[in-house]
Amino acid sequence: MDLEVDRAARRDEIGDDDADASPIVVGVNRSVAARAAASWAAAEARDRGVAVRLVAVIAHDHERSQAEDSMRWARAAVERAAPTVRIDEAIRFGDPSDVLVAESACAAMVCVGTRHRIGTPLEPMVTAVVERAQSAVAVIRPENFTGLAGSGIVSVVLDDTPDNDTVVATAMREGRLRNAVVRQIDHRVNSWVRRFPDVPVEIVADGSGQVPHPRDGVRPRLAVMPQTDAARLVGAASPCYHPIAGYPDFSMLFVPTDRSRHHPYDAAPPDLDSKEPT
Repeated sequence: MDLEVDRAARRDEIGDDDADASPIVVGVNRSVAARAAASWAAAEARDRGVAVRLVAVIAHDHERSQAEDSMRWARAAVERAAPTVRIDEAIRFGDPSDVLVAESACAAMVCVGTRHRIGTPLEPMVTAVVERAQSAVAVIRPENFTGLAGSGIVSVVLDDTPDNDTVVATAMREGRLRNAVVRQIDHRVNSWVRRFPDVPVEIVADGSGQVPHPRDGVRPRLAVMPQTDAARLVGAASPCYHPIAGYPDFSMLFVPTDRSRHHPYDAAPPDLDSKEPT
């Protein structure tokens, strides 16, 4: 099916007035990484109250049986992580990156697994989806996530860009959902931490009673970044310069920063518990 026709059909299926029901789309193949992405997406979908849409992409009809096997394994991963989440399935013809970008037009998020080895660039298909998608994109390493696992670190950069609050709010939600510590790397030009780099600083929310996480140098399980960072992905391999140490050798969630393209879930006010935007 032509991508533009299919995109219009998907919009009709979901409905313009039902944006909150947009599914979490998962790119499915026979890899362990794809199953980890499906498991990660299941927890996300349960938290948002939406469906998981599993999408397998094939070039020829004789690949359909392999796609069906992949779908069965991914479905099992979703059912283990979140048994109550609705699962939609689609096998489509085309180029994987083109198909997933088209799916992103009607998705709350697109999730893809990555098999890249530490110290090597990400797969071109993954970078293409991150750069071109119209929704948030999660890039999941299988060793980082298999669902609602506890502990770990979610890293995010504090900077002076206008939409940084959106990125940080997403990181805070992921920390809550994954039961993880959120590590904020202060990259603001005029912050007190940068003005006094020789002074150890611990930031604790007033009255929270939380014990600060030790400075253990542990690589994050997930890094939350603006989608504009996608330009850095092409050819990037550790070690390289990035405020988050170890980039890009961890799972990543890229958040759209053009407010006209935000899914309603991603455009939260600073008060995460507030029901009305401020």
